[in-house]
Amino acid sequence: MGAITMGFPRPGRQGKPTPAPTEVLNPLANVQTTPVFNLAQIHLSESELSVLSKGLSFVPTSPTDWYDSEMEIRTFLCKVRLRTFFQEHDLGVEDDEDDTGLHLPSTFTPSDSQVPHDLLTFERCVLEDLARLKPRTMRTRHNLSVTERQALTSLQNNKGIVIKPSDKGGGVVIMSKKQCKAMVLLLLNDRESYSILRKDPTKDLCQEISDAVAYAQERDWISEKETAFLSRPSGRTPCFYALPKIHKDPLNPPGRPIVSGCGSSLEPLCKFVDHFLQPISIQTHTYLKDTTHTISIFEGLPFDPLAQFLVTMDIKSLYTNIPQAEAIKCVREWISADPNPHKTLINFVLELMEIALCKNFFTFDNVIYLQT
Repeated sequence: MGAITMGFPRPGRQGKPTPAPTEVLNPLANVQTTPVFNLAQIHLSESELSVLSKGLSFVPTSPTDWYDSEMEIRTFLCKVRLRTFFQEHDLGVEDDEDDTGLHLPSTFTPSDSQVPHDLLTFERCVLEDLARLKPRTMRTRHNLSVTERQALTSLQNNKGIVIKPSDKGGGVVIMSKKQCKAMVLLLLNDRESYSILRKDPTKDLCQEISDAVAYAQERDWISEKETAFLSRPSGRTPCFYALPKIHKDPLNPPGRPIVSGCGSSLEPLCKFVDHFLQPISIQTHTYLKDTTHTISIFEGLPFDPLAQFLVTMDIKSLYTNIPQAEAIKCVREWISADPNPHKTLINFVLELMEIALCKNFFTFDNVIYLQT
């Protein structure tokens, strides 16, 4: 592969761009637009480059979807009802110190007879105004030129490429599907960290979680709301992907592994365990919140630049190299030493933690893997 192709839009009129090949630029150039890394080495027109340089968080305007608009307005009105209802009604519910606040979303909505008349009048006026607006044809004011919208459609229809954000720096990376798959498989082919499963273990995992939650509920360790929160009858299989680390290798970047577990059976377990571990983790002497916290620690330390110097280090594949049994043992010691009112929950929290660590499976390219 030759030098990386990196482009930025040319200045000029947005409506009449002249198609031109991408330019080979210095990746460290000081520019105001989002850098575009063309690892797939495909030809990008000036309009395509202009769209990509706006960044992946840019949202093109689209015609008004009246159904979505009405649903959003009705959701807002429902929230106003709920806030008004709970402000005017003292339900006599005392705060429970043992309540984790983890429960399924409530479906309660106050009826018309439970809210003030002026609020009903407000709701009716809003919905009537919306109904009057619907028949009108509203012109869409686009934030992309005609050629940029055509370029966006062209990029969407190109099934041979994958467009991803870079791991750091906020850049946009264009890779061929073959390049992207190779980057991910370079991670997953590490048999010390990942193994291939023959079948989807979601059903067995759900049953294991259900048994553990039922055991805890029988002993009044958790409330009915927490039981419902933790008992997800089925969930989507987590999926694996990676973000290219352009800052480490702009020609053949390694990938940062990410498992998307949203909606999976392990998601509520992780939230429950995190609720109990967060207050404990910040008490450890090795805890660092962020860069600002780290700098504040350094400012309080005596430092002699003639006799001392700072050293930085990076751990390769940190999470896959954490010994799970030792991690669980350390957490048990910290939880046991913490003077909190949840001593009866220690074993249950550790059991959920062990399930989350040891049953961390996911899918990529229709193959199911287990992180070992």
